[in-house]
Amino acid sequence: MALLKFQKSKGEQNYVLSVVRRGLAKGSADVHAYGCRQATFSNEKKAEKQGCPIHEIVEPVYYLGYYDLITDSCEKLSGASYEVYVEHVPENNEEAHCHVVLAEAPTINKDHKSAERLAIYIKLWDSCVGPARHICPENENMRTILESIDLPKKGVAA
Repeated sequence: MALLKFQKSKGEQNYVLSVVRRGLAKGSADVHAYGCRQATFSNEKKAEKQGCPIHEIVEPVYYLGYYDLITDSCEKLSGASYEVYVEHVPENNEEAHCHVVLAEAPTINKDHKSAERLAIYIKLWDSCVGPARHICPENENMRTILESIDLPKKGVAA
């Protein structure tokens, strides 16, 4: 399970976290619908790569809900090693898709970058609120199993 899963950008020294900007989504239902579409898209890619029907893929992706993160405050987390900002990056025809970017500073202190990156992750996680749980319609037959997966509570429920 991935919560705040930052991925290294291809060919760059940046780390990115995919998010949905609530200001571009039309409420909670729209965010959940986006999450379900992304899980389906990921599973279709896995099925193609694994050469099997979608219901037979190894390690399918399930959308379980979201946490609210105030993306406008991300810039305040910038430090000596990383600039932190939100970038609008529509993806898979999803206009509300954005990245929270951790961009390595040109004068990065190699001895401190891992610790600073971890500190930024912790501050981002500490600022989250939720979860707003959701079971996608195509996963209703697995509701009991998916609802038994513990999602840590943060702040006040979204």
